[in-house]
Amino acid sequence: MVQKYNSDFINSEIVLTLLKANMDNNKAIKIFYLIFFFVVAVVAVIYGLLFDSMSETNMIQLSYLWSGPMLFSILGLIAAYSGSRKPFLVGLIGMFSAPVLLFLFFQVFWQML
Repeated sequence: MVQKYNSDFINSEIVLTLLKANMDNNKAIKIFYLIFFFVVAVVAVIYGLLFDSMSETNMIQLSYLWSGPMLFSILGLIAAYSGSRKPFLVGLIGMFSAPVLLFLFFQVFWQML
């Protein structure tokens, strides 16, 4: 005997699972936006208000501090909006790769300019 599945039950279960994941991602999105706007404010202070009181070398060295959290928030937002179940993991990968990429940029490409 072949058992029939109630498609309404299956569809409602899928919808509930998606809604729960969406609610978790909404919390993550708020956190990522908070971090993003905080980093933008810090960058605006460093490069806008403190521009005359700092050397170019100091400003480049400070970019190592804000590039990680900036990439964390941007990649986390992309992951959260695309429905990833672990947007914080994606953000952390970006956060730890940002200083490495920035170092490579300054050591390889900056020398060529």
